[in-house]
Amino acid sequence: MNGFDPDLKFSSWIYRITHNQMISRHRYKQARPRLVAINEEIIKRIRSEFDLEKEVNNNYLAEEIKKVLAQLKPAHREILVLKFFEEKTYEEISDILKKPTGTVATMIRAAKQEFKSKWPEKRI
Repeated sequence: MNGFDPDLKFSSWIYRITHNQMISRHRYKQARPRLVAINEEIIKRIRSEFDLEKEVNNNYLAEEIKKVLAQLKPAHREILVLKFFEEKTYEEISDILKKPTGTVATMIRAAKQEFKSKWPEKRI
């Protein structure tokens, strides 16, 4: 009551105090978030959104594919990248490489065979 100015309305003064207290409380809660009890439903939600094992396996597989691609003949590497990474059609690859679509199909088949021969059986 010591800070109350009698020239102002009491309701405005009490509203301002309440408003300031709520802002302070909100800041306090944001600075110190409350730990929520972890239950089975929360664990399932986290698991469904973030599958660490799958992500690690995908990263490992991506690295292995890069290693094998680096071992391929440049023409085979190029055609596999166009077909499977850039998802180009046979016609688009034909335009890019200036080769007939039949030749593109043959090149893709040969590139896949070379890739498979360099990919150790234990990884498949």
